[in-house]
Amino acid sequence: MRPCALGISINGLVILSETPLPWNPEHTNPPGGLTKYYRDNVIGGPGSFVLEAKDFDSFGEAIVKKMIAEIARCARPPIAATVVVILTA
Repeated sequence: MRPCALGISINGLVILSETPLPWNPEHTNPPGGLTKYYRDNVIGGPGSFVLEAKDFDSFGEAIVKKMIAEIARCARPPIAATVVVILTA
């Protein structure tokens, strides 16, 4: 069974690069861009998202943003419960 079918979210962090890999330029710069590729082919599941690091130097900041977003999505409000008491004579 696929992870997304189990309710598991797969998020993505794209590191953009102007320099394609010499042996596989489509890998780092696919048609439509790497972010679009991730949206269409990598991420999935409830609340999934993709973030971009503009380059390798900004990766540290981007991974912190990604982790904060993932942790924030895990925070759930407390479940409200209603208790009904029926008194009989």
